[in-house]
Amino acid sequence: MSRTEESPVHIDVKTADPYRVTIGRGLLGDVVEAVSGARTVAILYQAPLAQTAEAARKALADTGIDAHRIEIPDAEQGKDLQVAAYCWEVLGRIGLSRSDAVIGLGGGAATDLAGFVAGTWMRGVRVVHVPTTLL
Repeated sequence: MSRTEESPVHIDVKTADPYRVTIGRGLLGDVVEAVSGARTVAILYQAPLAQTAEAARKALADTGIDAHRIEIPDAEQGKDLQVAAYCWEVLGRIGLSRSDAVIGLGGGAATDLAGFVAGTWMRGVRVVHVPTTLL
C-alpha cells in the first residue's frame, strides 16, 4: 500500500482537556467537524496556500459557517506582533466570539501564530491546526 493510500492515523491525547490528532491527506471534512458549533471561523494561512485556504473556507461556508481567510506573511516574517495585531483587528471586524474558532493552515510559523492569536483573543478561543509539514 502506498503512503497516499493509507488511512489517516488518529491519536487520542488524554489530558485534562482531551483532543484528537489526525494525520493524513484529504482531511478537509475533519476540519469542518473540528469546528462544529462555531458560527464564525478565521483561517490564517500564507500566500502559497491561498487555494487550499479558499477550499477550506468554501467547505466551511457550505455548512453554514461564516468563514474568513486571513493571509499572513510567509515563514518567520509572520511571527510578529504587528501581524498578530492585524489578525486581532480582523477577528474583531468579523465578530469572532468565544464559541468560534481560528484555523492555522500552513507550516510551523502559521500554526504558531494561529495558536498565539487564538489563545490571546477574548481569553482564548478554539484553535485547529492544519499543518502542511510534519516534523
